[in-house]
Amino acid sequence: MTHRFEKIGRETSLSDKCYLALIEFIEQAPIHDNKMPSEEDLSEMLGVSRTTVREAMRQLVAEGFLTRIPGQGHYAHPSVSKLKNRIDLFPDIYRLLDKYYGNATLAITDVAVCSPSEECRECFKKEGDNVDEVYYMRWVYSANGNPKFVGLLEFPVQYIVKPLEDLESVKGLPEFSTQYMENLITHCTMTLNVCENSEASRILGQTDKCALSWRESIYNLDDLLVGFGKIYFSPDEIGLTINAALTRNIL
Repeated sequence: MTHRFEKIGRETSLSDKCYLALIEFIEQAPIHDNKMPSEEDLSEMLGVSRTTVREAMRQLVAEGFLTRIPGQGHYAHPSVSKLKNRIDLFPDIYRLLDKYYGNATLAITDVAVCSPSEECRECFKKEGDNVDEVYYMRWVYSANGNPKFVGLLEFPVQYIVKPLEDLESVKGLPEFSTQYMENLITHCTMTLNVCENSEASRILGQTDKCALSWRESIYNLDDLLVGFGKIYFSPDEIGLTINAALTRNIL
């Protein structure tokens, strides 16, 4: 496989530029001729150190664009580079929309203190926590002016430590936790479901079709469950993808 690299400049992060150059290389890799050049050769082609190349390739392996076979080298996967809406890379919805569509927005409305839904109550109960009151709110994520996701989120009142004001500045769960909670939200666990929800269907513009949804358990840096949500989307409007690297646990 032949490819002509441009030398990487040094005005910004070399690792990021190396990563982007290698993504372009991977996108052009032909089937059956997809073995990557060695780190030494890539270092010379790109005009950067082997450490910089190794750092970028380590990230590409983690993201599934490359497979590393010990004793053989790295293999490129252009099929992975063609995937869109990779929720395994962009679990934060705002950043997923901004990456693949641009002009992402988030509107948080209908904020109210109320009793938790039964699903929310059960979610916390499994963690040994009893919830009596929650902040309920609706999060609508849009791209280019069109709603793509509807989130109905619930946060126990004890985890919200500042007044929920200026919510228009929030772009996702990390920013929300930084502004209104004691600790940073770091991850969510998700369970996919098929469901019907008239409110979500109305916002998403559905008529006679079911939306898909997932139930979301929201955790902070201390691995403490701090929120519960249901996220709705139309599979016809936005199909989410995941790349599952089969070699990760067998090599």
